[in-house]
Amino acid sequence: MQPSLAFPRPGPALKGLLIVVGVLGVGLALFFRTGVGQFVFQTLACVPEHVLHGQVWRLVTSGLLTSPDSYGHLIFTLLGLYFLSTDLEQRWGGRRLLVFLATAVALGNGLAILVDLIAPAALSTFHVRSFMFGPEAAIGATAVAWAQMNADRQILLRSE
Repeated sequence: MQPSLAFPRPGPALKGLLIVVGVLGVGLALFFRTGVGQFVFQTLACVPEHVLHGQVWRLVTSGLLTSPDSYGHLIFTLLGLYFLSTDLEQRWGGRRLLVFLATAVALGNGLAILVDLIAPAALSTFHVRSFMFGPEAAIGATAVAWAQMNADRQILLRSE
């Protein structure tokens, strides 16, 4: 039996998300040193003080950002979303997937802000230094959701 390699086919919602994250990632990496790049990054990043003063969109928009200092964060973000979210989009539909990803990012950022507010000052590890960004909460939630939806499947990392 010959193993086959078939790449997943994302639907329109995931394609759109991958394009937005990719364009933002490349654009911010290229123009971060300019005033425009820094303005865009600072407007979308989750800054706890700004969120607590009503700029709640930052809880979600920060998930669209990757590190402007390295393309590695962008590449692994796109790979994580592509490989883990395609199956969920096919099962759930694009709207439900996007709501799920946005909710995961918002809850991750919200929990970090809450811990920052209640943790004792001596536990500096639990305090947000200035801002948060990245879709790691969404990718983690997607991995858990994918595993739950595919509990009966095996992932083979080698061929025999």
